[in-house]
Parts: sequence; C-alpha cells; structure tokens
Amino acid sequence: MDLSGVAAELAEDFTEVRLEHAGGKLILPVAPIDLGFVASDHLPDHVDDDNAYEVVRSAAGMEPLIMFEWDEDGSETWHLSIDVLRIGDRAYITLPPDDAIDQPWEAFAAVDHPDTIDILDALLFDLLWDNGESYGIELVSSLPTGISSASLNKETVRAALHLYLEWDDARNEGAWRDAAEHLPGHMRANDRLANAAANLVADDTDRHRDEFIEAYVEVAYKS
Repeated sequence: MDLSGVAAELAEDFTEVRLEHAGGKLILPVAPIDLGFVASDHLPDHVDDDNAYEVVRSAAGMEPLIMFEWDEDGSETWHLSIDVLRIGDRAYITLPPDDAIDQPWEAFAAVDHPDTIDILDALLFDLLWDNGESYGIELVSSLPTGISSASLNKETVRAALHLYLEWDDARNEGAWRDAAEHLPGHMRANDRLANAAANLVADDTDRHRDEFIEAYVEVAYKS
C-alpha cells in the first residue's frame, strides 16, 4: 500500500519536537490528527473515514507498542492498544477508533528512528506522567489489570505506571490507596500482591507504594 501521500500530509502537521533521546526524536502535532480523514484523501475510493483503520492495518501492517486490558470484577473486559504505524523512517503512534465514545483513529505522536528503544521508553514515561494530557488525549482511567508489549520491558512499564499513579494521586488524593483497595479478585489471589496492597492501605508510604506497584506489574505484565 502506497502511503507516501499520507506521509507527506502528516509531515506538515508533526512539527513540534518534544523529546530527543539516544538518537531518536519524538514529535507532536498541534492536536491529535484524525488519520482516517487523512488516509481517505490519499488512498483508493473504497477507503473512507470509517474503514481506513482496518484497511491500512490489513494492507500496511501496524504493530502494538503496548496493549492494556481491564478485567475487573463484575465488568466486561475492555482493551486498549497503542499502535505503531511505520511509514519510511518515521513511526506514528496511534489510538484505534472507538465508536462507543465517538473517537476517531488518531495519531498523537511520531517517532523518528523508531527502533531506538530509549525513545520508546521515554515516550511511555512522558505519556503516563500526566496520563496523556500534554498530548491532547486521556489514556487510562485506572490501572490496567493486564499489560503486554514486545517493545517495552517490565521495568519500563512499572516505572511508567508509578508515574501515572503519582499523577492521579496529586489530583485526587488517595489514588494509591484506592488502587490497592479495589484489586480484582483474580489479582488479589496473588499472595505477594495482596500483602503489598494491605500494607499500602494501612500505611501509605513511598516504600509501600514501590512494593505495591512492583508486585502489581509482576502479575499484570506479559511480555
């Protein structure tokens, strides 16, 4: 699939260099870009805003940077994938469309030299320290109960989720305790995590926060 026209149009929008790290560069648009709208302008007539995501994913391929899952007691399991669309030497970081909340297929960041793992680590940290707010998105509303990534290791994910909970606690005091108190049953079945959660609820200290998030990621992360 020829995405050169898509790449040329996107290059005009992605101009703000946010981070440079170990040879990689993270670039933002002024606001997240509706990729379905852009793609439909440059691809065959059968591609429109509504089916662009599936057409491009099937023909050009996309890979998940990280996948989140929420499997909570009494609720339907829900998934979110942050996807990477590679065009030449640039990778666009995207969120899939979600009809339930009227969200289009969006590109909210781009990475030059995307095989440089340090820039992908830096991207996840930068996303989760304010839950995507500085990128014009809201990423998550609670700790994911399942996390998988072929690109980002467990230590990176643990540090990023720690940043997320620090952000959440700063705007809503008690977020750490709330996360520990409301563990789903299948996670509470892990003795190490259950003990770490109980310690945090009883005494919210930096040490107990560290122990809780480390035990949490041991259960939730799948490489």
